[in-house]
Amino acid sequence: MIINGEDFFEAFIGVRDCFITGRKGSGKTLLAFAMAQYALEKKFIQGVLANIPHRLPKRETVKDSFVVIDESWQLIDNRFSKADYSFMGAWSRKTNTLWAFPSVFGVDLRVRNLQVERIADISLLPVRCWLYEWANCWGDKGHFLMVRPEEYFGIYDTHAIPINDGGAIDSLMSLLPPGIQLVQKKGRGTSRESQHVVPVVSLDDYHALVRRVGELESLVEQLRAFYVNPESRITHG
Repeated sequence: MIINGEDFFEAFIGVRDCFITGRKGSGKTLLAFAMAQYALEKKFIQGVLANIPHRLPKRETVKDSFVVIDESWQLIDNRFSKADYSFMGAWSRKTNTLWAFPSVFGVDLRVRNLQVERIADISLLPVRCWLYEWANCWGDKGHFLMVRPEEYFGIYDTHAIPINDGGAIDSLMSLLPPGIQLVQKKGRGTSRESQHVVPVVSLDDYHALVRRVGELESLVEQLRAFYVNPESRITHG
């Protein structure tokens, strides 16, 4: 049960996307599904589309749905989204879609109109409570309390590793008129396609990117050593 959450949910319904942040294991995904259950009870939406298994009424389309993108940094990490925006969170009002983005790392600013984080775990026997703080992009802020968060245990698979968006973007694009092809700009101030954009859509892509960054860092160190000490040599494998 959520106490004093009216202003938070009003802010959420107003912007229709919410970035849920916090340390690992702080209940980010739990809050997302608690919000989804609230939206179902209030009949804002008809079901839930998520990229991890859950027990709430399921939807195969984003239309009239609550969409949960767990570990959303994998898909819309704020370091790469300027060059490769996935349209996630787009047209939410036109499709009557609510989006929740639980993520330990920062995500695209376009889905951070509302941000919430758990700031305290209050154990007042026999009742446990979690205190949350929220703020939107207009400066409104507040707090709410989740009482007995264990009531939401079992709604979703806590051990599931999300490897994609659960079909959210394919569903979103299927709602476009036939023959429409969207072209997004690559990089700031240019529509030219970049050959250096590395899309991160799965854990395999993420690990491959980490290896590539490591290789580049190693090369930079070799180049730095060469210019500091001209007698050194860069070896090529």
